[in-house]
Amino acid sequence: MGGVCPPDPGVRAALLRDLGSKLEALYGGSALRLLEESRGLLHSWDPSSPGLVERLRVFEAYGDPVEKKPMLLAKFLERRGLLEIRDPWDKRVPVDNHVARIALRLGLVRPEPRLLEKIRGGRETTPWEDVLIRIAVREAWHLVAERISVDDFIPDDVLWTMGRRVCVHGRPRCRGCSGHPACEGGGCILRGVCPVGLGVEEPVEEHRFLNTWWY
Repeated sequence: MGGVCPPDPGVRAALLRDLGSKLEALYGGSALRLLEESRGLLHSWDPSSPGLVERLRVFEAYGDPVEKKPMLLAKFLERRGLLEIRDPWDKRVPVDNHVARIALRLGLVRPEPRLLEKIRGGRETTPWEDVLIRIAVREAWHLVAERISVDDFIPDDVLWTMGRRVCVHGRPRCRGCSGHPACEGGGCILRGVCPVGLGVEEPVEEHRFLNTWWY
């Protein structure tokens, strides 16, 4: 419609076929049954009664080891009243490029020198490097959420739009931004604590990892 097409329609079609066939085989084609059998748990340590994230791992589309899409789905379902999460301590920020970029620029996550050089050079990371970076970013934002006593899904609301409109790829709008909750007095509210905003570091970009559907 309108000439819009995803960059990888073949991959997406395969993921949808995988999801549909497994949903039919395991849950009689009912997504609500999948939610009911999860019993409101994101994670369960009882292998005979898995939580939502464990149940989603059987689907190729939700196979990300860092659980970006499962957490994003859980957030949407909870907001729409379709899921009451009984283990909120297991919530995590769904980590995508924007969330990772902001954490790296703030210095919440400091990759070791060899990996940082790779990131700054724009060279593609390996799958395991991608996982390690995003796990570190995920847990860093979890600690932030704990420190300020907010639900982990709340920072994601701000970070995702902030990464698209303020702390953008290329040259971040540390000053001169407006129209976003992260903008105050003509600049980003974090510029006083961010090495980039303070002008003591050049902005690092998110790590480069393209061969995936996890994001």
